[in-house]
Amino acid sequence: MTPTRLAPIQELAREVYPAVERAQRTMMTATKVPDEVAELIDRMADTLGDSHASWGSDGVDPYLGQLLLVATLAGEKGLRDPNVDMQRRRVRLALERLRQALRDIVDEAPADEDAPSKEVLQWLVDVLSVSQSELASLLTVSTRTLQRWLADGGPSPEGEDEMRLRMVARTVAHLRHVFTGPGVIRWFERPHPELGDRPPRELLVDPLRLPQLVRLASRSRSSIAT
Repeated sequence: MTPTRLAPIQELAREVYPAVERAQRTMMTATKVPDEVAELIDRMADTLGDSHASWGSDGVDPYLGQLLLVATLAGEKGLRDPNVDMQRRRVRLALERLRQALRDIVDEAPADEDAPSKEVLQWLVDVLSVSQSELASLLTVSTRTLQRWLADGGPSPEGEDEMRLRMVARTVAHLRHVFTGPGVIRWFERPHPELGDRPPRELLVDPLRLPQLVRLASRSRSSIAT
């Protein structure tokens, strides 16, 4: 299988995620913020300041990019707190938010358009954890076809099947943060007021409707967060 080509911000996330986890462990017993933790946050702030303008064009979920930026800025502000104990607490909280954002950015990579279709399908199976019949129905294929795609050495989704798979995956990349797998399936099937009470799954027949699907999914996430 050809490795997925990651966007620059995803490459960054994969590279720094272990360092952020180590920093978290260090902060669990530290009485003050160690220099290496402060340097890590400063490096993140410098790097993100240079690259955040291209996140949308890189295919990275702008919502996750924003979370990453906010967490990094929170860490920077925490470092400037004159109270040593408050500084430590604020940095610990920022590191946890940073870790979560980095994890989600890395996890989203298989949904990218450059990923092989079988890799996208397996990512979808792992993320949704629904029955094969439910997933097959969403992809408008038979359960047997889905099973053949998932089998080692089996065929890959192609043509319209691949298009629909990728549209579902890109939309699920947003919805998975606020819905369970069954909840995601229901979101696609329920009438949506912004679609004239049509279910979102009806948009899956047209790749030009992907931006609209993504906007609807993003709004679902935003409404949960507010």
